[in-house]
Amino acid sequence: MSSRPSQPYRRASEGIAQFDVSSTFQKEHNRLRERRSARSQTQRITQPVDSPPTARAPPLKKHVEEPLTIFGFFVTFVVHLCRRYVLFQPRFKAPLYLFIVFLGSSLGDLFRPQKSLYLARPGNAVSVWLVQFAPYWTILLLLPFVLLTSYIYCGGKVKKILRNISRLLIIFIVHKLVLRSFDKFQTFSAFCSNEDYGNQKSCVGHGHRWMSFDVSDDAFSLIFLTLVIMEELMCFSRWEELDYALKRSPMDVLVSPEQSSTNAMFVRDRYFTLNGVIQAVFIALTLLCIIWDVMLVMTVFYYQSLPQKLSAALVAEGVWFVTYHLWYPRAWPYLPGLGIIRNLRIAALRKF
Repeated sequence: MSSRPSQPYRRASEGIAQFDVSSTFQKEHNRLRERRSARSQTQRITQPVDSPPTARAPPLKKHVEEPLTIFGFFVTFVVHLCRRYVLFQPRFKAPLYLFIVFLGSSLGDLFRPQKSLYLARPGNAVSVWLVQFAPYWTILLLLPFVLLTSYIYCGGKVKKILRNISRLLIIFIVHKLVLRSFDKFQTFSAFCSNEDYGNQKSCVGHGHRWMSFDVSDDAFSLIFLTLVIMEELMCFSRWEELDYALKRSPMDVLVSPEQSSTNAMFVRDRYFTLNGVIQAVFIALTLLCIIWDVMLVMTVFYYQSLPQKLSAALVAEGVWFVTYHLWYPRAWPYLPGLGIIRNLRIAALRKF
């Protein structure tokens, strides 16, 4: 069987035209360059000779906060702790007060604990110098806070500032009237263990017992004044947000009718001038709330009976609810925070 002679391998270039990729891409690249150069020449011809070059918009400058000093960091940390303690809705703390008064008074009446703690002893310095003058200390510290904050969020308008201060005057008068009504009720409900004697002097003088229902003045004052402080400090819940907002765009901080450059500059300048003093008063008011809460626990465990303290707590929360939840949201002098600053106004109105 004869074998065919092997034919030599023929390259593809001899039979089929080889596709040159590199030359094709080079031609396409040259064509694109010619189009771009023709387009740029056309733009040069159509552009006027004296037209200035197009100006680029300056890059946006980002606000960079200055680093805090050690003292500034310490103040910020303390203010944060105070906010955690005092800045939550008082309507959540009011039921807690009722629970503390009921449970603490029940345990105190059941076990009759000894007054071994210094704050539980009658005549201690805190009770004599602070609790006995609780409304005066409360108004004394609330007055500069309300004055300075309302001076800022009311735009320095005297009538609106006085409107906010009058809220404290109303609270002081209401507190005094309630305590006087307690005295009247005690006199009305008093009687002698021996019905033959009709007044306290003759009853006690003949060895009998003079009995009456004495509503706890201390429990009422401590609960009511603490709730008032918390209500007045609620405008501080969004106070720290103003720092960044006033540095970025002061005009956007104000409500719509008051958005003028004069009001914006006034709020910004007064805020950064008075903010340190406002923070100091805020810390002092928080410490006062802590003192009132501690002394309330002492009163609940060691003094008077459950009905006397529970009735005082109910009256305190009733007066607080009528003033800050029924009266002030609807009529003069209105709630704290209502002014020309948008976020403080919204925070005050959202409560209801």
